[in-house]
Amino acid sequence: MTNKLDTAMWLSRLFTVYCSALFVLPLLGYVLYYFQLFECYKVTKFYFMLMQAFNFPKITQVVKK
Repeated sequence: MTNKLDTAMWLSRLFTVYCSALFVLPLLGYVLYYFQLFECYKVTKFYFMLMQAFNFPKITQVVKK
């Protein structure tokens, strides 16, 4: 009888971990996605700062010529 109870307890623990992972992983995905967007924003902002610092022509100025 204790073997069955032990097995049931372990299956219950595994099921709890599985359900927790299914709940947490999508939330973690959203956090990482927004962090990645923020990093892309910082890189883009840095790129445009460099462009202004070295007086490169803007894309619209190149197209108009």
